[in-house]
Amino acid sequence: MLDGLDLASPGGVLAARARVEHATQAAAERELRAFLGTVAEAAAAGVLSWAVVEEAWAAVAGAVVAAGAGRAGLAEDGQAAGWLRDRAAGSGVPAVVFDTVSVVLAAGAAAGWGQARLSDELAAALAPDGGPVQPGTDGLPVRVGAAWDTGTGGLSRSVATAAVGAGVAALLAARGGGWMAWVTRRDDRVRATHAAADGQRIQVGGRFVVGGWAMSYPGDPAGPVWETAGCRCVVVATKAP
Repeated sequence: MLDGLDLASPGGVLAARARVEHATQAAAERELRAFLGTVAEAAAAGVLSWAVVEEAWAAVAGAVVAAGAGRAGLAEDGQAAGWLRDRAAGSGVPAVVFDTVSVVLAAGAAAGWGQARLSDELAAALAPDGGPVQPGTDGLPVRVGAAWDTGTGGLSRSVATAAVGAGVAALLAARGGGWMAWVTRRDDRVRATHAAADGQRIQVGGRFVVGGWAMSYPGDPAGPVWETAGCRCVVVATKAP
């Protein structure tokens, strides 16, 4: 997607990043449904463990990163993609899903549910349009929070931003280097540290300083999560300051 793109055009690169996010989100939603189904089936069969949840989520993380990397032209076996997989795998979604299953299993054990009722309750709690549950006053699960699908939005956004940032930086390096600039969406959703970095210029291969942290591009997993999660910024080719 980045090949043939005018890397000096902020609008063009921002639009490309948005297209990568859209494709990544579609993959994330598809993989999340598969993940929730796997967890529900394992729990109903009595074979669920934290290791099972972690392994199933790792498959989600890998697929989401592959979608973002593929659309951005980033090598899936490269260092940047590896960083992204580690960041995606570290999401808090698995723990929340595991806690939800624990609530349902506890309620089933206390109420003496049969296998059919337990399977139905697990399926309902882990339905893609459902969400986390907690014990109600009667011990039965009560849904709280947003739907499971909303949990993939931030992940897809972060992966798309990092994949495009790494992809643009790699293309500029391959074309002989030069300078690049940090560009935000310039709206009221931009965090203060990124607004302060807007327009900052560095040589290709260098590091931006954003919120006091050195980052090679927006979404760089080398930066802290509070500077990378949900970021929508891009880097573009520019002239020397």
